[in-house]
Amino acid sequence: MIEPTPTPRPFGKPWRFAEAAAFLDIAERTFYRWQKSGRIRPIKISGKIYLPDELVRRIASEGDAFLDSTLESNLNETPLKIA
Repeated sequence: MIEPTPTPRPFGKPWRFAEAAAFLDIAERTFYRWQKSGRIRPIKISGKIYLPDELVRRIASEGDAFLDSTLESNLNETPLKIA
């Protein structure tokens, strides 16, 4: 049986936590821990929380090295909001 080929995700489309967790093969609650510790800054769109596409793709390619470098720069910034 031939498996259907998944449609590539458009660049720039924000990720729900569950989608990003499945893509990165990590637990969804990991994002909540990272958010609480300041390692990531999610964005709000119409009251819902998303992860920027660039963030998810950089985590996939650079892993902890990227997260550690963003920790300090994110501590004093407020979350982005998009109406």
